[in-house]
Amino acid sequence: MRRILLIAIALLLFHEGAIAQTRTVTGTVAALSTATGNCAATDAGCLTLPKGTNDPLVSVSIAWSPETPFIGTLQFEGASDGAANPNNWQPLNTQAMANGATTTTTTPGTWIFPAADLTGVRVRATAYTSGSANVTLQIRAVNVLAPASSSACTGTVYDSGSLQVPTGYPSALQASSVCVTSITFNNSTLSPITVTVRDGSGNGNNYVSLVYPFTPVTVPFNNILFSGGIQWTASSSGLNGQVKGYQ
Repeated sequence: MRRILLIAIALLLFHEGAIAQTRTVTGTVAALSTATGNCAATDAGCLTLPKGTNDPLVSVSIAWSPETPFIGTLQFEGASDGAANPNNWQPLNTQAMANGATTTTTTPGTWIFPAADLTGVRVRATAYTSGSANVTLQIRAVNVLAPASSSACTGTVYDSGSLQVPTGYPSALQASSVCVTSITFNNSTLSPITVTVRDGSGNGNNYVSLVYPFTPVTVPFNNILFSGGIQWTASSSGLNGQVKGYQ
């Protein structure tokens, strides 16, 4: 009976992790919205992503074409204890984990917000003049801070293979320069693990990820140059990582 219970718990955690990686809502914001509760289906100025309180992170990506650039203000908002309650929608004024801390934007970009305990996240036009914004809201299990530099690298293929990420002070994975294309993390434990990956040169390339149980994920790094080599560490044991790139 105890073994069956443990298997059931493991399957539940795996299911929640899988959901956290795949839920996405996309839409176009092209009007002023005065919504107080959930965005209505006819509200062209508002886009909502309902979510579970166990979903850890939400990314907000905004883009528009040069032909019809959005001119106005978009506000990031979150709700708890029932997204339909208008009193529960508040600006996402916590520290954004990528692209800086913010509650609004007038320009394209991508932001990642801690979203645990929220039942919904939305983007709403609080001011509007013209144009349209393409908005993508996505539940994420892993966060990577915005890179400080990048390089279109070519050369010898680098593949660390799957290695256990050490704990404690950041340890050197690779001493020489590497252009990282991706890192795959696999958490085999029952608890979330925080991993830090940094440039050995100390030039500012520093990445922090939260990897949830039974959640193998591949994080694209898009040829970010680690000029002083790669150092990494995990908050606890049980996390494997595989780094791929070029030298």
